[in-house]
Amino acid sequence: MPVALALLVTAVGILRALLAPARAAAVLAGAFSLTLEFLLAAGLIRLATRPGFTALGITAAIIVVRQVIGLGLRYAREGLDPEARVAAGAGPE
Repeated sequence: MPVALALLVTAVGILRALLAPARAAAVLAGAFSLTLEFLLAAGLIRLATRPGFTALGITAAIIVVRQVIGLGLRYAREGLDPEARVAAGAGPE
């Protein structure tokens, strides 16, 4: 069920991005972020109902992908990566 909800959220996010091209990046980022949350929930439910190393590995992989994509979305939203911001004189955060 959570996987179906994740697919629904992704589809709605893509449709909203197509309808508002000026805000497409922000809309897609939000949709993908929420999709990853649903997939994480699905992995945790799977792990709770069928404990095993396969379910644990899938859940761990989802967590790693979620963190990496979250970092990428955060840097994209801020506009520059931290090294470029320091080089531009904006200073570290």
